[in-house]
Amino acid sequence: MTPIEILAVVFSALILVKLAFVLANPQLAVKISEPLLKRKALCYGAYAVMAVVAGYFVLDYFSMAEIAAVLLFGSFLYALSALTYADSLMGLTREITQSRETLLRRAWLPIAIWVVLAVWTLASVFLEGGGPY
Repeated sequence: MTPIEILAVVFSALILVKLAFVLANPQLAVKISEPLLKRKALCYGAYAVMAVVAGYFVLDYFSMAEIAAVLLFGSFLYALSALTYADSLMGLTREITQSRETLLRRAWLPIAIWVVLAVWTLASVFLEGGGPY
């Protein structure tokens, strides 16, 4: 199995395990998730490490243009899922966007990551023909 196939299997297994767990006992899923999410630094660190590891293999295998296209596809799927909770999410959106200063202070890292990905994608497509690095 290639590293990309291993990542795909891990992705699929995590989805199926999570769905089975949440559908079997939604309240227990919240009880387990809540304490973890209160340890934001730990979560940031864990997700950063996982992103770096997955990114290493993905960036080695695909061009940035291909990765951006897959991210767009994933974003559409995420949006379809989020639409189910549009009313609740609008409250969160209002809270997040109350002021530019609060938004930038709290979300500077994801904003920076998305800007880097967007600029990298544009540079790879227009300056280097979209080929792999």
